Amino acid sequence: LEGLSNHVGLGATPYHHQHNRLRQAYRLKDPDFKHLWAATDVSKHVEAPSLAGLCHDIPPALYGLLTDKITDDNVDEQFAKYFPGTVPEDMLRPARLRDWFGLSDQALKAFIGGGAQVEDERWGSQTNVSELLNTEGVIYQLGVGSASTAIHYAYLFFLGGDRWQLSFRLKQAGAIEFILEDVHQLKLSPEMLKVDAFKPDTDYSYEFDWKGPNEDRSYATYRVKFTREADQGPMLSARFATPKLTPARFLLRLNQVIRLHKATGLGAEALEGILHSVDPVAISERSLAVLTQTVRLAKRYAIPHEQALVMGRQLIAVSARAGELSQYDRLFNNPALVEGGLDPEDYVVIDLRPGKASEQAAIKATLKRACQVDDEGLYQLGRFLALAPKEQASDAEDDDAEGDEVRFATTRERLSGLYALSLWARLHGLTPGELGLLLETFDAPRDLNAAPAEEWLRLLACVERLSSWLQAQGWTVPDLVLMTRGVEDIPPSPEITNLIKEMQAALVNAELPG
Repeated sequence: LEGLSNHVGLGATPYHHQHNRLRQAYRLKDPDFKHLWAATDVSKHVEAPSLAGLCHDIPPALYGLLTDKITDDNVDEQFAKYFPGTVPEDMLRPARLRDWFGLSDQALKAFIGGGAQVEDERWGSQTNVSELLNTEGVIYQLGVGSASTAIHYAYLFFLGGDRWQLSFRLKQAGAIEFILEDVHQLKLSPEMLKVDAFKPDTDYSYEFDWKGPNEDRSYATYRVKFTREADQGPMLSARFATPKLTPARFLLRLNQVIRLHKATGLGAEALEGILHSVDPVAISERSLAVLTQTVRLAKRYAIPHEQALVMGRQLIAVSARAGELSQYDRLFNNPALVEGGLDPEDYVVIDLRPGKASEQAAIKATLKRACQVDDEGLYQLGRFLALAPKEQASDAEDDDAEGDEVRFATTRERLSGLYALSLWARLHGLTPGELGLLLETFDAPRDLNAAPAEEWLRLLACVERLSSWLQAQGWTVPDLVLMTRGVEDIPPSPEITNLIKEMQAALVNAELPG
């Protein structure tokens, strides 16, 4: 049994007898772990590895495999440990990988035929990392930044030999040329693609020859021209790198992701989104904690994993697979109500008071559509994510607006928080105002944007428990507030005042027993 529990040299999950018995015994009592999650005073003391092991089939040896650090110094030792009796070049064959992991061709392709963006501070705010196998067994890792108000994405794919493919999707009409500069020398016009013009929200691909950079990391820029003047058009800074990965290192990373897929049952896209929201390079204890929480929320509320991630205080995804819109663009730019689209890199301050609804109306309409609320609902949600009050006094015009001033900045972090609170309200059957009352009951910080994810999860658990209790009792949130408010500062009505006086007089005039 000890040998089975530590055997990680196959594509199957190690069998740990004690872990299995404990997990099955617990699941007989609490199949969906509802009681464990409801008892937050207990679950908060359970460490992430233990919680992940209970909720998913992750025994200790598999946990060690998933979180093992892969470095240049230990890559050969790690490969011998996890792929014993094999050589990397042989394992690169798709048929060999399919047999090793027990996956179908389609499932394997989802993991090795990537092209999804990830966020990685090494390359920039948005980066496409594509790990591809070509016929010569060479693996390239390619990153291309693509944050812009003019473009959805720009991807470069290595096709083998000297052949590459450029794929891109524009947000705006009127582009006449897509230019790759510095290392690449490519000027792509609509005529080269046999179209009259580059249309917005349309996927374009073009194959070309390039021998690749001489250095492991090279930098380039790309530009989209919107006029025929030489220096016109927005300059879109794009850092990219093409380091060759050793086959052993590529296989070790692939081994971790596929083994986690088999333990959790999550598909490649969902797993990729969850892991990349924490760390696109390595799986850590926090990665598994976020994964466990996200899976629970997705199942509990019957929502997609990307929504569950945001509910647990992860950021709205600004990346997408080729040919798809990102979660951010689907929420705020499909179609765009703001000219040029609402950009995640923008910083626009808006006043959310309903009396100011006509100011910056396009941005507010975008937020209301994403959060499915009206002006009052947007104001109630924004109260918990507002900027600090302005030091200067409001002018006379501001005095006419209803409610306290709520200045909201359209940063990606605050937009993610706003969308998360709207999901909290909607999925618990609450109005934004009722959610606000509950958050105040639970002593929520005034600026939730600065609160850590743990505080968001604490508040979410409180909202979940109390809203379920209210529904069971047939109470509303105003009923709860009425029944639990303090009475010391409530002035008595005339009837109560008269009753108190009569009772005092009766006590004064009452004859005491002899």
